[in-house]
Amino acid sequence: MVCSDRSLQSRRNRTCRTTPVSSAIIYDWRDRAANTQIFWRTDLIRTLEGVTPKVADTAWVSEFAYVVGNVEIGEYASIWPGVTIRGDSPKTIVIGDYVNIQEGSVIHGDGLTIEERVSVGHSVVVHCDLVGRGSLLGNNCTVLNRVTLGENCLIAANTVVLGGTQVPARSFMTGAPGQVKREVTDKQIAQMAHTNEELVKRAKSFKDSGL
Repeated sequence: MVCSDRSLQSRRNRTCRTTPVSSAIIYDWRDRAANTQIFWRTDLIRTLEGVTPKVADTAWVSEFAYVVGNVEIGEYASIWPGVTIRGDSPKTIVIGDYVNIQEGSVIHGDGLTIEERVSVGHSVVVHCDLVGRGSLLGNNCTVLNRVTLGENCLIAANTVVLGGTQVPARSFMTGAPGQVKREVTDKQIAQMAHTNEELVKRAKSFKDSGL
């Protein structure tokens, strides 16, 4: 977002200027009628202890996501508004190609890898070691320390995967604490792949729109 946005400039009785501050942008609105100032800060991809996140050119990171430190984001990945990815460990957080991390989710761990084409739903907490390729984490689920999820796992909404759990590939897990109920079907794997593909397309639309 830039100050040349016509919809912003057209706001009555307001002027706007930008000031770069530590790789962020400060929008300084002056409301002449109320004689007040409104500040809003964007571009929250931040350096920590000299380490700056590495983001692929084709990835999309919302201006309202916070990504800091030792993080790598792969090709065509999408990081949606309200997401926090906190790389404050010497070990890198790796977000693979075509991964989507949706609104309100938190990614934080001591060397965490989310492999290709994973979908992370809304308000998910990921603290684990590995999320296998093609998996889907449902809304509001929590995946705790030292967990490894195999490929094409489906973690139901509100599930809590306890620390240290090793989840085999193609597991359908639900509950708190989470338990493997059965194997994920071929139809479900196809549905998860379709969900991922749709999020890739949607993210490209947001990126192309300058959002």
